Amino acid sequence: MMKFLFGILLFSLLSCASSQSKTKSQLSGKTYKSETIHHQYQDHKATVIVFLSAYCPCSNSHTEILKGLNRKFPKISFIGVHSNSNEKRAKAIKYFKEKDFGFPIIKDTNGKIARSFGAVKTPHVFIINQQGKTIYTGSVTNASLANESTENYLLEVLTEIQSGKEISHPQRKTLGCYIVLDGMEA
Repeated sequence: MMKFLFGILLFSLLSCASSQSKTKSQLSGKTYKSETIHHQYQDHKATVIVFLSAYCPCSNSHTEILKGLNRKFPKISFIGVHSNSNEKRAKAIKYFKEKDFGFPIIKDTNGKIARSFGAVKTPHVFIINQQGKTIYTGSVTNASLANESTENYLLEVLTEIQSGKEISHPQRKTLGCYIVLDGMEA
């Protein structure tokens, strides 16, 4: 089932591809070659899928942590997903361009990706291994606001993955703002 869900996500990302075999993530303004994206997510140890919001203070407070982890773990891929139907597209585009996460942010227009993964809050993290299995789901840190956190859950998990260790906490409570899909909370 997770391979199917990951396939939906990857298809959503790659479906933005133009005839020149490039994809522009719909919100971050960056251009990525589709063949590079395909190999990147196929060849890396794992893929971090993080549901983000342009409005949520909880999601916003974790921006620098996510950017830092993306740089620190080059063998692990990151994809951002924006599913909130109540957030104006123009503001979301402006926000994600300004924040420059360094990884693709895709718009989940109809909430299909959020529903498929069971994402309920922002930031909500799912880590998928090379076999397409979810190996972690939960929060980035142990607090809704990053500056109040005492533990960095995502750093812990990514360090374990990089070291080839078994993940000690494959599930953590998700903290943050609820994702709004089609006028309803997820």
